Amino acid sequence: MGLEGITRFGIADYVIFAIFIIASLGIGVYYALSGGRQQTTKEYLTADKQLKIIPTALSLLVSFQSAIMILGYPAEMYMRGAQIYVGNIGLLIGTILTTRLWVPLFYKLQITSTFEYLHMRFDSVAVRKLGSVFGIVSTVTYMGTATFAPSTALEAVTGFPVWASILVTASVGTIYTSIGGMKAVIWTDVFQSVIMLGGILTIVVMGIIRIGSVSKVFEICQEHNRLNLFDFDLDPRKINTFWTVTLANTILWWKVYGTSQASVQRFCSLPTLKKANMAVLLAIPMQFTLVTLVCFTGLVVFAYYTHIGCDPLEQGYIRTANQILPYFVMDTFRSLPGFPGLFLATLFSGALSSISSGLNALSAITWEDFLKHRLRHLEESKKALCTKLLVLIYGVCSTGIACLAIFIKGPIIQASSTLGGAISGSSCAIFILAAFTVSSNWKGALAGPMVSFPIMLWVAIGAQTIKGHNQYLPPGPTDRCDISNGSSVYNSSVYKNVTSWYDDTIDSTSMLNHSSIFELKDQKLSGIQHLYSISYFLYTPLGILIATVVGLLVSWATGGEKKRPIDKLYTFQLCDALCCCCPSSVKNTRCRCRRDNNQRQDNASMGVERDVFRDTKFQHIQPTIEESKC
Repeated sequence: MGLEGITRFGIADYVIFAIFIIASLGIGVYYALSGGRQQTTKEYLTADKQLKIIPTALSLLVSFQSAIMILGYPAEMYMRGAQIYVGNIGLLIGTILTTRLWVPLFYKLQITSTFEYLHMRFDSVAVRKLGSVFGIVSTVTYMGTATFAPSTALEAVTGFPVWASILVTASVGTIYTSIGGMKAVIWTDVFQSVIMLGGILTIVVMGIIRIGSVSKVFEICQEHNRLNLFDFDLDPRKINTFWTVTLANTILWWKVYGTSQASVQRFCSLPTLKKANMAVLLAIPMQFTLVTLVCFTGLVVFAYYTHIGCDPLEQGYIRTANQILPYFVMDTFRSLPGFPGLFLATLFSGALSSISSGLNALSAITWEDFLKHRLRHLEESKKALCTKLLVLIYGVCSTGIACLAIFIKGPIIQASSTLGGAISGSSCAIFILAAFTVSSNWKGALAGPMVSFPIMLWVAIGAQTIKGHNQYLPPGPTDRCDISNGSSVYNSSVYKNVTSWYDDTIDSTSMLNHSSIFELKDQKLSGIQHLYSISYFLYTPLGILIATVVGLLVSWATGGEKKRPIDKLYTFQLCDALCCCCPSSVKNTRCRCRRDNNQRQDNASMGVERDVFRDTKFQHIQPTIEESKC
């Protein structure tokens, strides 16, 4: 059935969606009027460093699992199969490494901005500001993409204009973040996580009921090669393989939970190091559960349309795989009042959690790295006002990026990974040079990312010239479709004057003629095209490799850090962090030192603020005698 035959939103749906929006705003208003009323930067940006473990873990969960995941993962499962689910292995590895490496490193420094650490390590304002700029650009880009994602779904099921949906989403997220600060962000994330899990679980259960059983879902998907979990092909041009997905997700979650401003700001706001580690570790089973449900949703949707013999994407009822999940909801559950409204609340929960976390993080970065030392003579209440105004400014910026995202072609996961991958590899390399090497200096830390970023941007742009490289699996059957219901779908007012993220191998004429959107056009590659055709999952690892190698070479050529000894507080003591893997001769001593250090850090006063920003030099934090021995 085409979109014209699908019932639009009813009153119950609008009521449920409105309640969700009002509740999110209400949490922000509550924290704006309670406690210290967000009158200090410490309360506004770090919640007075008194966060709780479970709310923080839930906030970490939804801050980085947005509507991009809710729409993109089912689309990937539908079009390319289950290989993307293997990313959970990388999630496990990356998160555990974060708790052993990044969390102890940053927590003992008690920083507000992640990039304060770069200043401490390299004694360089330039490196700190470069890292901050990369962080700001990366976060704003992600927020814009996350804001755009649910707008296409809302347009598909209600006809509500994309631009209007973007404005509503960005406005709501900006308002409650600007007035409620970190506390509002954390507790709206908790509320929205419940909505997300509940909505996705409901879709899965209802879909299984429509198909008949879980075993039938797997049987249909196995028959059509959607359970291709382990593809060990080493060809980097294949988009989804075990190696590319696992490597990319290991680095992604190691970076996201370990060095991103939103994460560091949260776990450094917990009372003790032990609780900080527990919050990050708790995110693993939560993340695993959410990703499993979302991926399984993609299998359920494919099994359902294969079971009834009508693939809506192949038949041309929808323009892009990004709309397959909202189409499924409106197509199969239209007789259940309020359910479509719950689904839209689920999507917007993902979008709002990403927006609010990003806005709060951007405010902290800009204040700590660019404004704090210049406005240090202001009253505390005026400093807090500045951070609130920063949220409003970045809310406008993310809205602009979301509007530009309308014109980007490609699947939503691919577009997000391409945009983020070109930036995140360069920014992550700065932290690797800082924490893993003692010879890297500020010149290398500047040169590496500045070489890597334009190269990866060039590769990402060049990839747009490689057509027919999407590697989609064969579609489901269409032999039982009602052709008359779908033939006029593109005359519907729903698609009037709309530009969607459709596959760049398909032109509008072929879509109208219902030609296969899954068809892979072979194209002989030559020369530089082989580089352009590498999997977008490898953009971040390749960016890290280039920046790290260049950074080390430049540092070596400029004399390294021979004249300035590096404090052990600023580098990873790998045998301490991974003592279970050390030789037995040093394991006991190292692990005991580590436990003693952690206990000292947990017992230390958390009320001491540091201002490490100086125009040239700053005073290093000296380790105790016991810490030096370890």
